[in-house]
Amino acid sequence: MYTTFNNKLYLGSLLALGVCTEVMGASATSGVFEVDLIFPRNETYAPSEEMPLVFAVQNPHLVAPLKVDVSWFISPYRDYVNITEPSQFDSNSISSSDSDPYFLYNKTDGANTEGIWEVTWFVNYGYCEGTSGEPLFYTQNSTTSQVVFTVKNGAAEPDLTAATKKGACGTASAAWNVTGTLDAEESADWGSDKCAVISRKSPWATVDPCAVKFDAATASNISASLNISTGGKGSTDGKDSDEKNPAADNASAVHLPVGVTSLTALFAGLTYILA
Repeated sequence: MYTTFNNKLYLGSLLALGVCTEVMGASATSGVFEVDLIFPRNETYAPSEEMPLVFAVQNPHLVAPLKVDVSWFISPYRDYVNITEPSQFDSNSISSSDSDPYFLYNKTDGANTEGIWEVTWFVNYGYCEGTSGEPLFYTQNSTTSQVVFTVKNGAAEPDLTAATKKGACGTASAAWNVTGTLDAEESADWGSDKCAVISRKSPWATVDPCAVKFDAATASNISASLNISTGGKGSTDGKDSDEKNPAADNASAVHLPVGVTSLTALFAGLTYILA
């Protein structure tokens, strides 16, 4: 499930949630950008003080021109009053990595009692329209997505290796077909010298969370980075454990406190959900 809300901003307006990153080069100007929740899933887990959360970013080189950030919280099902402290990932680390997909991960004790829980996450992004050399029109949007899971005594412990099973796929938020970039004016405060151009014509970008390869080596590496244990062996899908692990570069991708502007966007999303 995902919803979108947006506000459109003209040249010179101050855009919130900026990230100071750089475009990685000419080859990094197009592609389908997508953010998927890999774990938890719509399953039942035992209470845990160390519930992992893992997101996958496809085509992470588009984070800077799309002005992306990702934030999340956990709450009892449909109870948006008693939420955990919202957390935001560091977008700078995404653009500076050559890993694709790029894994964002964290852990929480926010769902350590029996009940039905919900992960809500936000992907804030922006794009521009116009012609190079002329004033551009900038738009900032956000998607809001949820996954529901159950916590019950006697169930299996949360285990990232369970997400490596053959045929297991994450939950997508949305996909954006970036066809190119334009030079962002300094007055736009875009946080990058390029802004993304998104296709507004058919065929539309379709989500493909199954394109993310999340194997046992990646699960183990993330678990080690979070200092949590894995519950058993998962499928390696034929990948040698000595091969470079895409999660190895992402150990610094832990959450940051959400700032005032991010919280404004976050609670605007909640207002949209509850409307």
